[in-house]
Amino acid sequence: MNDNKRAFQKILNAINNASAQSGDTIIANALYTNRDKLDELSLEALANKYYVSQASISRFIKKLGYKSYSSFRKDLIRSMTELEYFHRPAKEKSDPEQICSQVTDDIVSAVTKVKDTDLNQMVHAVKLLHEYKNIYFFGSELSVAIVTLLNHMLIAEGKNSYNILSGSYQNELLDKLTDKDLLVCISIEQRWYQTQMDTKKLENCKAYKMLWTCDRLHRDVNIFDEAILFAKDVGSEIGYNSLMSFVMMIYRLYLNG
Repeated sequence: MNDNKRAFQKILNAINNASAQSGDTIIANALYTNRDKLDELSLEALANKYYVSQASISRFIKKLGYKSYSSFRKDLIRSMTELEYFHRPAKEKSDPEQICSQVTDDIVSAVTKVKDTDLNQMVHAVKLLHEYKNIYFFGSELSVAIVTLLNHMLIAEGKNSYNILSGSYQNELLDKLTDKDLLVCISIEQRWYQTQMDTKKLENCKAYKMLWTCDRLHRDVNIFDEAILFAKDVGSEIGYNSLMSFVMMIYRLYLNG
């Protein structure tokens, strides 16, 4: 599948951008409302339940970029599992005032950590963003979402800038990138890196490779041309807050020229 969006995002796009009475919207709604049952729901059963043909569902799924119902279902289940991991409920309920206070403390702590980032490294990262025409950001869905503002600014500046979150597409691109491309891998706690990245392909990739991480013990640092430790050992609890602060610093430094 040569696409960056996750299965559930494609379904939502189809629902949001089509007529309520269109066949595609009916199928998209059927897939969306049954997303937690698709591992048990065959193509035939889904078609019978919503009075549409199996061929219509298959055509819709191919429009989304999948070869079959099976491959679509596999990607949807995986993407929903990742989504649920990031948005899992708290193990214990807390007082609302305590929650708000904790969020504020986390943000302050994240900003404090990022202020310790090597300024020379950040300035050099900005220089690379200025120099390269083609820029690719790899990471988890949340990391890529956080870097979106920076990505949009680079596009406005005339860059060919891409946010790539599909693991299969990331690894496919590693074979295609050249020395004219800049690759930025964002890894907070290595979970994305360990589960999705083909390190052999990464090692052989011809692009200039830069790692943005919070983990001073991040594996395979030697594979990258350079690595920026933007908040030391903060973990996922405040790591994403740190990434937001770091990205805004890079953003402002870039606009500063």
